[in-house]
Amino acid sequence: MRLQKSSLTGFIILLLAIFSVVFHLIFYNTFEYHRDELLYFSLGTHPAAGYATTPPLIGWLGFVLIRVLGYSLFTVKLVPALFSFFRHWPAEEWYCLELPWLRSWEGKSMPGSWLPLKLDHEITEFIYVNDELGEDVEELFSDIVEVGRISNPYALEFGTTVYLCRNPVRSFNEFYYEILEERGVLKDEG
Repeated sequence: MRLQKSSLTGFIILLLAIFSVVFHLIFYNTFEYHRDELLYFSLGTHPAAGYATTPPLIGWLGFVLIRVLGYSLFTVKLVPALFSFFRHWPAEEWYCLELPWLRSWEGKSMPGSWLPLKLDHEITEFIYVNDELGEDVEELFSDIVEVGRISNPYALEFGTTVYLCRNPVRSFNEFYYEILEERGVLKDEG
């Protein structure tokens, strides 16, 4: 469903997006490198199809930035500046649409925000990485085995326990959708 919007609203959002970029670039040298930014440079020297702690696009983006702009503080601060623009400016259109997924995630810092809204097949095995099992995981699976710990000393999750969870006592997919609905990601159409 399309909502009404005004051109003034769109203009204000565009100005805020431009201000965000200018603000990032004016103060880019105020802070030193953040450890994640150094990780991105490192991943850029070895782009791959996936990493243990970051999505694969990070390594490829780092690869392109290193080749085009080199290793510099400006290079690593430029990306968030540009993304801040593309995060705000399209909002002129996004906020004028009925998009439940956008409304529900807006302003929330939730790990796993990349999770899919639809699972293609029934999940029967699940890798769970956490220091301890949650009650919901213990109740959901009948066969849970600790398979190890993250041993890479440079990994953010170093020392965290890894569990293999098998044989769900009820549908994992139903459980998953209940969690998404509980957190406001899915809206009941009925």
